[in-house]
Amino acid sequence: MVTTSVGSTAHASSYGSAVIHDSFHAMQLVPVGAFNSVINQTFKNPLILPINVVINISPLEGSDHLTITIDGENYNFENIQKITTSICSKKIKRLRLNNKNFYKKLKSKFIDINN
Repeated sequence: MVTTSVGSTAHASSYGSAVIHDSFHAMQLVPVGAFNSVINQTFKNPLILPINVVINISPLEGSDHLTITIDGENYNFENIQKITTSICSKKIKRLRLNNKNFYKKLKSKFIDINN
């Protein structure tokens, strides 16, 4: 799973990812269904990547198709060699109201066990 600091926090968290403060411009690569065996060695921990990194996603050897899920919708790709993703250099300006706080927002999205 590839996520950014402005999206996919809840979904990625369900796979053990970090929550990235929304002021950081970063991507996170989150392993889904990671496991290690004698034949297959995968990484198990999320990896936070700086803004200038490019991620290439390729089909398994001997295959030429991928199914990619973007915001809950599946997209099938046939006859491809790779999909490349990176953070766009363009920035979106957004208005932040004084009562909006990253930590309050985070608390509201996760269960507060102290209450």
